[in-house]
Amino acid sequence: MDKRNIRIKLGNERKALNKKYRSNRDALLSRKIADFVRHRKSIASYCSYNNEINPNTYLDINRLYFPKVKDDKMFLCMPKAGFIKGYKGIKEPFGRFLRIDSKKIDAIIVPGVAFDKRGYRVGYGMGFYDRFLKKFRGLKIGVAYECCIVEHIDEDRHDICMDYVISEKRNIICKLRR
Repeated sequence: MDKRNIRIKLGNERKALNKKYRSNRDALLSRKIADFVRHRKSIASYCSYNNEINPNTYLDINRLYFPKVKDDKMFLCMPKAGFIKGYKGIKEPFGRFLRIDSKKIDAIIVPGVAFDKRGYRVGYGMGFYDRFLKKFRGLKIGVAYECCIVEHIDEDRHDICMDYVISEKRNIICKLRR
């Protein structure tokens, strides 16, 4: 199945998940992620969009940086004044914020429509994360509901593999599967 069809099929499956189910799974996943990154000093996360997992419930907000898109590039910053809808309506820091060099980020939590067991992902097709992750040297953690983990995604030359994929049912170590 090509990436466009994966986006449609699994986007619809994720959307069809019961709201209470998603809320419970989000809390469970956030707890798992918080435990997974507890020894990391600085963590990049994201604001959930379009029925994505909300990974931030149990994370320490004082160690979190969020993506901001400007001029077709993504950078990370710590919000000082809150969030506002930015690119495509995705919440991002606004007003005063502290921008950080990606080399100072220990781990990044990456959203996706789907992931495979090797750590490849299907996002929304704009390439912001792939361009950012190309230079990122920290730990890359993909998060997905179990129904959004597939056997195989045909990767493109520019696609970046995660180190781990975490779902409500398992933690997949991806580096060893390459």
